[in-house]
Amino acid sequence: MSLRILVDRIRRIRTFKDEGKAAFNVGKYNVAIEKYTDATKVDPGNKAVRTPSYLNRELALYKDHYGILGIERNPTVTEFRAAYKKLSLETHPDRGGDEERFKEIKASYEFLTDERRRERYDQGDSDAEGPDYEDLFGADGIPFFFFFFFLNDLLNSYTRGGGRGRGGARGHKS
Repeated sequence: MSLRILVDRIRRIRTFKDEGKAAFNVGKYNVAIEKYTDATKVDPGNKAVRTPSYLNRELALYKDHYGILGIERNPTVTEFRAAYKKLSLETHPDRGGDEERFKEIKASYEFLTDERRRERYDQGDSDAEGPDYEDLFGADGIPFFFFFFFLNDLLNSYTRGGGRGRGGARGHKS
């Protein structure tokens, strides 16, 4: 192998790695993975070219909902709906599309149409895909109060003789 080919290979690898690192730093994890994958294709046997473990961890936790729909951040409502409609028609299983991809597109669309979750996601909240406690059971963030209130009544009925008609009202004259 000539020196010129070797130097060219090293430059291409370095370029891909630098582009991958830059993409990672701005939160474009899918692009970062592509760049590191391109770098490994240049020299498959080189262990120094492998995708960094921190990138794999971040990618496992991150889902680029805008990227899945093929739109930029802060789209208009028209752009948003048009992108979803186009992709859903292309990937719908009844039209011979990929069912997993269709589910992914639908999930991203539903996620981004929820204003609260979308706002949290846009602000970089890593838990935006988790449960929205403010909307849990429609109780504005306090569903557990009602659960414990019910549980308290239930326990009182068994421990303090609240179950009238089953001998729970002893000592009372009617």
